[in-house]
Amino acid sequence: MSVIQYDIYHDESKEAGYWHGILLIPRESKLFIKEQLDHFRKNVGLYEFLTFKGMGAKGRKYILIRAWLSFIQCCLAQRQKKGSLYYFTGRKIGKGKERRVEILKLNGLIKAKFILFRIPDDHESFNKEFHNDYASLVETSFRIGLKGGLKSLIEPTSEINIASFHFDNHEHYGRSLDINKIINRLSDLPPNIKFADDIVVDDRTSNHCKTNCQDYIDCQLLQATDLVIGAFRTVLGEAKNKTQIEASKPMEDLSQKWFAGKSRMNNSRWRNGFCLSQGFIENGQWSFPVFEKRVKIANYYQGNLF
Repeated sequence: MSVIQYDIYHDESKEAGYWHGILLIPRESKLFIKEQLDHFRKNVGLYEFLTFKGMGAKGRKYILIRAWLSFIQCCLAQRQKKGSLYYFTGRKIGKGKERRVEILKLNGLIKAKFILFRIPDDHESFNKEFHNDYASLVETSFRIGLKGGLKSLIEPTSEINIASFHFDNHEHYGRSLDINKIINRLSDLPPNIKFADDIVVDDRTSNHCKTNCQDYIDCQLLQATDLVIGAFRTVLGEAKNKTQIEASKPMEDLSQKWFAGKSRMNNSRWRNGFCLSQGFIENGQWSFPVFEKRVKIANYYQGNLF
């Protein structure tokens, strides 16, 4: 059994709870993914920090975010089935009536994974006697979300080695996160899920860094993580406007498969590619209520999105 090395990227959102977004990128595919994201930026001519916040009309920012999410959706596929995986590049080709958006086929599988774990009350139900600061709350909920996600997404026939963790700038938490409180307290993980002895922990790279920064590739993957959180948060009921909803279409497609039930997911090429969950403390025990979509947004996905 070959061992797959993963680098983990974490970002968060604090709208309507605390949302952990955890993106697992196979190390062997990291450079290819970065090159594609850069290619989309070049197509659109936009190099600024990408976020759902402040997204209004369907201009260049919308087009670029949609391209990134289209590509990440393909990266989360885990198996080949009938029909190829295609993604939007942010570019239009042709002239006149023949003008259309450029769609490319993804050759092979990337097998990235995404874990979304929400704390609906932003840790209010946690016993503060066991947590001396906000970072400690984040470490605990991150550990629970990571553990559940890994057990859900990593099949017994796969052996993985987690080589690094990348958290968006530590200033969000008031101090550096203590990875030992996460790894050393992870119990009951299957033996096929391991952490590298020389694991790298980076919580100083900001997802706002510029194109010439030393950690540019990690910055871009943190931005991608943030966008996937924003897209899933949008389709799960936290949409701010129609543009956000339309930009989130790639994640809406995945969420529809998720909400169709286990049997539908088992037949999907995205089985073991992503998971959506939430949890809080109730009477001293973890409770994990099922996500319910609070708005119906299918009617937004009509007509020419670009």
